[in-house]
Amino acid sequence: MTRIIKFYDREKEINTLNSINKPYVAIITGRRRIGKTSLVLHAFKNQEFLYYFVNPEKPKNMLLNEFSSSLLEKIKAETYIKIETWDDFFKLMFEKYKGIVIFDEFQWFSEVDKEVPYLIQKYLGLYEFKEKPTIVITGSIIGMIKKMFEEEGSPLYKRAELMIDLKPFEYSVCDLILKDIGIKDIIERFKMYLTFGGVSYYYALFQKYNIKSLKEAIRVLVIDEFGALRNEVEDVIKEAFKKEYKSYLAILYAIGMGKTKLSEISSYAGIAVTSLPNYLYDLEHLLGLIKRIPLRLKKKNIYELNDPFHIFWFRYVYRFKDKIIVNPEKVLDFIIKDIDNFFGIVFELFAKDYMSKKHKNITKYIGYRREKGERKTFDIDIIGFDDEKKELLALEVKWKNINIKEAKEIIKELEEKTKYVQWFNDERKQKLG
Repeated sequence: MTRIIKFYDREKEINTLNSINKPYVAIITGRRRIGKTSLVLHAFKNQEFLYYFVNPEKPKNMLLNEFSSSLLEKIKAETYIKIETWDDFFKLMFEKYKGIVIFDEFQWFSEVDKEVPYLIQKYLGLYEFKEKPTIVITGSIIGMIKKMFEEEGSPLYKRAELMIDLKPFEYSVCDLILKDIGIKDIIERFKMYLTFGGVSYYYALFQKYNIKSLKEAIRVLVIDEFGALRNEVEDVIKEAFKKEYKSYLAILYAIGMGKTKLSEISSYAGIAVTSLPNYLYDLEHLLGLIKRIPLRLKKKNIYELNDPFHIFWFRYVYRFKDKIIVNPEKVLDFIIKDIDNFFGIVFELFAKDYMSKKHKNITKYIGYRREKGERKTFDIDIIGFDDEKKELLALEVKWKNINIKEAKEIIKELEEKTKYVQWFNDERKQKLG
């Protein structure tokens, strides 16, 4: 019996794609596996469309032949019509087809044929006031796609009427999916969310493999030899950065292991500090895999991985790659014993994200204080500044059960730390938690 994978959420995006008048050019960006393809196929399931996946691994002529065959069949073209160039393809598409055309992973045309964006520009111009197809473009190399449509001088500059940046599922959506597949315990569901984040593809795998617990998900999808996610992160980096992928992996590993400052990342990854900014820019802006966190009062930045599964993957899979091959069960046992330490890290990210939806200036704070004549570093997990109200919010995040006495001790220590935060010292109000 075929297992039907249920489609969740994305009502807002679907309504947007179907509510504006066609024809239009739409751009949908988002990191790999986030659900861009599922979204467009679901949005247009009851409409006429052509779907093209731009596969950079295929020779240019093979891809052109595949695209052409699909177009010729759709428009019921006469057998004598031949398509020999991309120009021929787009000319015929604009002339004869008035439905929806989806180009999935459009950025790979930069490797297949760099002329394609210019050809689309050409025909959009020629058909500006004529009937033409609706063009929907998706891309997971986010920076490349945005550059094509937002950078002045690019062939498709300002050609998109609609841009959607697809985000991971919210916790509430993931919790609903996990409930639907039969995971009854709320703590288990929350742990699964903390491990796998809000990436729709991972939850489709839970449904497909009938996953019932976090341990089973880790074993079946990550640790097993043919686990669908065993090489997930490495494959993404290889695809995006080709021969340089090892340097990018080393940087991500350093950040995943808690090295957040430039000097720490440089030392751990073995890459010169002067070379790091270019790598970090690519990871942040091209793929959206890391987040730069400004330390508000220090005029410095730290870097964090912004996806919990990437942190998990570097902490346990990349780090123990050889051991997983030799003794996967031993690695799985270690993961289960150590996983509360991992949860301590990702729960802080969850809390920061949760609070940022309620407070516009949320960040982490790293400062210095004197203890017995020595300069010592301290940090506050979450700090928020309200300049108008002159109100400081400071929160400590703990992944453990604590009693009232322990909570009071944490608050007392937090209050002591805030004395060293130099911001409206005599005027501000404070909230601690």
